[in-house]
Amino acid sequence: MKFFRLQDDVYYLNRWYLGDVKDIDNWSLVAGTPQPDAPSDSEVEVYVAGEAMDFTSSEAYGVPIVSARMRNALGNPPGVRFLNARIEGQDESDRYFVLLIESTVECVDESHSEFEQFTVDDPVRPDKAGQFKAFFKLVLDKAKASASGRPIFRLARFDLAIIVNADVKRAIEEARVVGAEIEEV
Repeated sequence: MKFFRLQDDVYYLNRWYLGDVKDIDNWSLVAGTPQPDAPSDSEVEVYVAGEAMDFTSSEAYGVPIVSARMRNALGNPPGVRFLNARIEGQDESDRYFVLLIESTVECVDESHSEFEQFTVDDPVRPDKAGQFKAFFKLVLDKAKASASGRPIFRLARFDLAIIVNADVKRAIEEARVVGAEIEEV
């Protein structure tokens, strides 16, 4: 099975850029573990106004925000939840959701990937020592990714990366989702 990294298409012309999800710890949304008392209906700030997107990652934290079209394309895969989200200044009839990915999979092929890791003496995030800081070339161990049984997941030790399988990629493309960039890994 092939796998792909799902990212925000930051080069899409005249697009919006979204800010924080209000009244909730945004890092917990990226980690897939929102607080138990998190509101079930959150508002998302608009950082820069522009064309609405079906898939967007918030500016500071990378929280994925999806439209109803994108949610419908994804279906209800295991390890994924959707939290209602209102976009600041948008028509209430336009439905959006925080894409909450609870599954992480340890499947980076380190021998074929090119990356940088946090170190214990990192001046900003020494608490992330051993975790991936950036990828210059990302290659997955397909056997480990497939064995997870998850069609959508985040990478262990690099929770900013969203990985989807070929079936999810096809569904996104067939739905003609705006704002999703999909690259084979």
